[in-house]
Amino acid sequence: MGPITPKKLLVFVLTLYLVMGVTFAVIFPLGEAPDEPGHFTYVRYVALEQKLPVLKPKYEENETVAAHHPPAYYVLVAALTSPFIDGNLRLYRNPLFDWGWKATHFIKGPEHSFPWRGDHLAWHVARFISLALGLVSLRIIYLAGRRLLGSEWAAVACVAYVGLNPQFIYLHSYVTNDVLATLAGTLLVFSALNFYHRPTVINALFSAIAISLAVLAKLTAVAMLPALILAFILSWRRLSARSRMQILAILISVPALLSGWWFVRNLKLYGDLTGLNMLRVTLARNYYESPLGISELIRLLRPMFEQTFKSSWGYFGWLTLPMLDWIFLAIFIAHVVAAAGIIMKLKGLLNKPEAWIIGLSWAGLLVSFLNYNRIANSSGWQGRFLFPAVSVVAVAFIAGWRYWLSKRDQVLSLLVTGAGTSLTIYALVALILPVYLPPQFLPADISLRNRIDIPFEGGLRLIGYELPLKKFKPGDSLKLTLYWKLDVPSSVAYRVKVTAYTFTGECVIPTAESFLFRRYPVPLWKHGMIVKDEYRLHIEEDVEQVTAPLTLFVLQGHNAQPVPRLDRPEGSRENKAEITWITVGTRRGPTDEPERKLEAVFGDEMIRLLGYTLHGEPVRAGGTITVTLYWKAEKPVEFNYHVFVHALNEKGELIAQHDSPPRSGLYPTSVWSPKEIIVDSHPLTVPQDYEGKIKLLVGLYSLETMERLKVRSKEGVELLDRAVPLGEVY
Repeated sequence: MGPITPKKLLVFVLTLYLVMGVTFAVIFPLGEAPDEPGHFTYVRYVALEQKLPVLKPKYEENETVAAHHPPAYYVLVAALTSPFIDGNLRLYRNPLFDWGWKATHFIKGPEHSFPWRGDHLAWHVARFISLALGLVSLRIIYLAGRRLLGSEWAAVACVAYVGLNPQFIYLHSYVTNDVLATLAGTLLVFSALNFYHRPTVINALFSAIAISLAVLAKLTAVAMLPALILAFILSWRRLSARSRMQILAILISVPALLSGWWFVRNLKLYGDLTGLNMLRVTLARNYYESPLGISELIRLLRPMFEQTFKSSWGYFGWLTLPMLDWIFLAIFIAHVVAAAGIIMKLKGLLNKPEAWIIGLSWAGLLVSFLNYNRIANSSGWQGRFLFPAVSVVAVAFIAGWRYWLSKRDQVLSLLVTGAGTSLTIYALVALILPVYLPPQFLPADISLRNRIDIPFEGGLRLIGYELPLKKFKPGDSLKLTLYWKLDVPSSVAYRVKVTAYTFTGECVIPTAESFLFRRYPVPLWKHGMIVKDEYRLHIEEDVEQVTAPLTLFVLQGHNAQPVPRLDRPEGSRENKAEITWITVGTRRGPTDEPERKLEAVFGDEMIRLLGYTLHGEPVRAGGTITVTLYWKAEKPVEFNYHVFVHALNEKGELIAQHDSPPRSGLYPTSVWSPKEIIVDSHPLTVPQDYEGKIKLLVGLYSLETMERLKVRSKEGVELLDRAVPLGEVY
């Protein structure tokens, strides 16, 4: 293959961008991106009606709520996709979509399967057009990087920084005018630099066309126009009087002719140049009633920055599927290091007009972004709105890191490419595929380790489960797998929740909802096949030595209506099922020891009583004395035994007793582990009229046979009545 060259690395980066982009475009359901349905509806309207849509005040009356956007992207895509558009588009919203859930907003219907046809084919072609526009942006970024940094390796690093950003790939894998805005902004920066270096009539015409494209792409890109103005001012002295007039005329007249009509149209239709006033009426939920003050805006800067930064790198779906926080932190630190490098060389940069040009373009877009967010709520905190300046950020990032790496541009380019490749593959494999790929349907005759049969109304049936362990420690995580079968096709949007509580109401496992049922609703399932449903559950940190049933609940829709079991009496509406029982032991031994130590062995060296602690001394008539026993399991216990604690008077007569399984039934002997110490309390209520000494006896017995378990003292002597005397209390 030979040594790595800048050209080879550039080809690799662009190829990976295209491969990942096509993969994203195919995997994500149609509509599964912010505002994508509105953008494609705009394209379809232009293709079918041969005119531009008009924004109307009432949301529901609009052909597309994207009608306020300039038309360049939509006209281009409509021209290329119109042969396929037939007006028979069908989208499928996820009936269980909820903000904050890592689940799909839209799901794939049968019409969305390959080979695509009609509107569905046109939609995919439109996505590929977006991908191609991104390729053009990357090419311009390469040219800008080479001009500004003077190195092919550094230019490739700029392309890798942008083209292997998962969010950039995601943006260019769906239908949105932001891709043309990104291209227009990139083109504005490059044309400004180009004009500064060669302020000719041809370059002025090129710049004028870039301005027109920005106006007709998306007005956010126009905010970068100050860069071109500065380039013209800096070039003023180098121009003759005639050239000044020619270039000034071109920069004013060409955009006016090519794109000025858009402002005239808006003024006529909506009463303002941009149509923003009408947009605030139509999409009132996305805007404040009145603009924020500066102090109010400042208070929002931190959450705004966090949301904008994250959605610039890896926030997929309808902003519901983010990368892990530590990855965002690593990316942020990389930018801090780059910013420090820029600061270290700031004195030299201030003397370079090119730095002022690209800096002003970024400042113009940032000011526009902040000003827009004075009227827009958090719906405006999206990184895609800053992508027109992505070329500026890329050049600044690479320039900052070049300072620390002493201009080892090949190393830097390889590092950025490697990091971008890893980030993109991670986003695909760890985030996107688990959410958007359909579940694995298993054959109906598959062998299951734990078969059960619990039918629910509507055809859903729980047929088995897997739980590798049954006993856990506080704070443990456990993997539960349920196996479901759909007996008949169903339109019911089921939901399933799993939890575990003791019979005393103590939470052992907080409620966890099935991700499978959310991301891939039951109406999409193949009936007759088995579906695997996996959960990652967490034991509470502060529970120990308890048993609890692992319970699931089957619900329906957003309102969580119970779905009754069919194997229960009619009308019971019982929608829960106990899957199995789990046991939580101790993470470590007891922190305290018995105040009074002794040693007694029950059964065949099976259970040992280590001692006890008394609470409630001195004893008062009508009072309560609590006996806390310390047991130790020497070997597995096969049966469940009851504990008895008897209080006898001086004549040996029973005056009080407490019988129960250990820990009031929460931790039966059959779940004890060898060498485990169990702390077990038993309260005794003294009769109201009793006075005198009290003798305490402790033992174990079988509730079924009422037979006491034999017990021996430390010396090996079998104790009478199969009970351990604890001594006398007063």
